Amino acid sequence: MIRQRAFRAWSRSLAFFHGCEGVSKAALSAASCAVLLVICAGCSVPHTPSIYRVALLAPFEGENRAVGYEALYAARLAAADFGGIWLELLPIDDGESEAVARAHALAADPLILAALALGEPAEDSAAVAAFGDLPVVIIGNWDAVPQPGVFLWAEERQPAADFRERYLSENAFAPEPGWLAQPVYDAASAVIIAAQTGSRAGAMRYLSDHHE
Repeated sequence: MIRQRAFRAWSRSLAFFHGCEGVSKAALSAASCAVLLVICAGCSVPHTPSIYRVALLAPFEGENRAVGYEALYAARLAAADFGGIWLELLPIDDGESEAVARAHALAADPLILAALALGEPAEDSAAVAAFGDLPVVIIGNWDAVPQPGVFLWAEERQPAADFRERYLSENAFAPEPGWLAQPVYDAASAVIIAAQTGSRAGAMRYLSDHHE
């Protein structure tokens, strides 16, 4: 629609020039080129993609949504500390029975270089397989099986006082941090730094070298 309006405006401009006596063909050609440049400039929309994305597959709906949101605010704090302006943290609800399809969709996004997952649907063996070559860190004791490209971050602990203060001050809507917030922050920090290698293979190598 924008292009059609621009074309009609261009046509009216040409009709005006054709109707004017004494206008040289060179002047008309120059005017036409100028209008075309304006149209082309208006049609081009500059877009700078993120250098890397880190996905968080977790429950954000249903009875376990409190777990997902505690993880989300901890991951956002890690992103603020280590991500810089070129990181996009992408939270995705696991969808319970849709977790496999959503993991597959994340794997299909070339800008996503690593993922965090927590909750039973996200750590299910079928969902883990659907991540493909995307390095995945599973947080919490969800009975997941470690395998190449899948890293377990199962430590659970109450947050330290200074971490709790920073976590709550980062966002007014952040829930009180429990046993999950500090491990998510630590895991997200590692994944974000790994993603800054610029490729899934680089992120995989970083996590393999630095994750015990």
